[in-house]
Amino acid sequence: MNKLQKQLMESKNILTLFKKTGQILLFSFLILNISRIGGTNAFFADKLDVEKSQISSGVWIPKLEMTVDPASPDGDEGWYKTEPCLTLKSSVTDKDETQIYYRLEDREDHQKYNDECIQIPNGEWSFSAYAIFRKKENWKSNLVEKDFKVDTSSDEEGDVVINEIMWMGSLEDSDDEWIELRNMTNHEIDLSNWDIQYAGSGKSGHVEIPHGYSIKAKDYFLITAKREENTEINLKDDLDKDEGYTHVSGMNLKNSGEPLILKDKNKNVIDEIWKDSTWPAGWHGTILHMSMERDSNPGDGTKASNWNTCTNKKCNDKDYWRKEGANFGTPGKKNLGTDNDFWDKCKKSEEDALTEATEDGGVEETSIGEGFLETQSRDDTKEKPVKVEINSENGKEDSPNDKQYSASIVELEDNKSTPNISN
Repeated sequence: MNKLQKQLMESKNILTLFKKTGQILLFSFLILNISRIGGTNAFFADKLDVEKSQISSGVWIPKLEMTVDPASPDGDEGWYKTEPCLTLKSSVTDKDETQIYYRLEDREDHQKYNDECIQIPNGEWSFSAYAIFRKKENWKSNLVEKDFKVDTSSDEEGDVVINEIMWMGSLEDSDDEWIELRNMTNHEIDLSNWDIQYAGSGKSGHVEIPHGYSIKAKDYFLITAKREENTEINLKDDLDKDEGYTHVSGMNLKNSGEPLILKDKNKNVIDEIWKDSTWPAGWHGTILHMSMERDSNPGDGTKASNWNTCTNKKCNDKDYWRKEGANFGTPGKKNLGTDNDFWDKCKKSEEDALTEATEDGGVEETSIGEGFLETQSRDDTKEKPVKVEINSENGKEDSPNDKQYSASIVELEDNKSTPNISN
């Protein structure tokens, strides 16, 4: 082979190399651009010949999209109050070429989707779906997944009950009235613009809970006539709207008794208590002021058998009141119920009952004098001694005792002070 022939052979080899290199580059270019086609996560699946090599093109692997109505949870803490409706859509519109499958977590296998709204029932669910290309069933779309929490039950009668009432006010202030609500459900309830009919001033006056307040699941909500700084209830300052407290100055409960009707913002009756002219429970004495409590199983609020007087000796503790004394109740907390033995003592002698209650709560000595009751704390560094002054004039109406009195607790300047009582 002469020199010229060798040069021609080398040139032919170089051309062959360039041709193969070009084929490889062309193949790579096609693959790169196919994968970049916008508007889908799919790629081609037909044939294109490139020098004895084949690549896929022409048919889309489907992309799956899910739409939920409502688009986001319309209840509290991620719960849907409206039953969600799910629809699924494939990027391949030809139904003969694609099929969509879906499942809820309680079902073993995915089932076919038939273009209908999928309703998610009450409960907590994990949902998943995918689409396949019928001609190549191993070609599967992206998996669509979403968790749902659904509770479509509406706020019905009995979901929230009127649980405790201080209809007589406190010993210190007869206007220091309050009403406690109890959430009987397992979910938080929005109390915005709920009202209690007949709890306000006037013949048909009502009190309305301001917008933005809610009652937590299985919890309590307190409505007071006095602001937190003026009530005898032991409340912390600056409670948030979801911490179970609001102040409504228009509250005015009749000592003689009255019906109370709790309604939601749509005027649906949620609870109703009492229909008679005399309260079925609670105690408005010369000294002792005891709340009216509902039974732990609330029952029918219009029946006296479902109410009791808060006569448990712990009802006057500082867990509930600014100072331990003559006010009995559990505002904003679980009811304690009746101590029948102590209740009998209350009806026989309020002074003896108060002595026993305060002794159990940390008061060492109680003395009764004409016109006053004085108690001495065991720990003078924590609590000043107090006295209860009783005035037989201008007492609040409807006292269950034969005589009517007004009374108030006042702090003494020092341990040796003796109240000056004028007759």
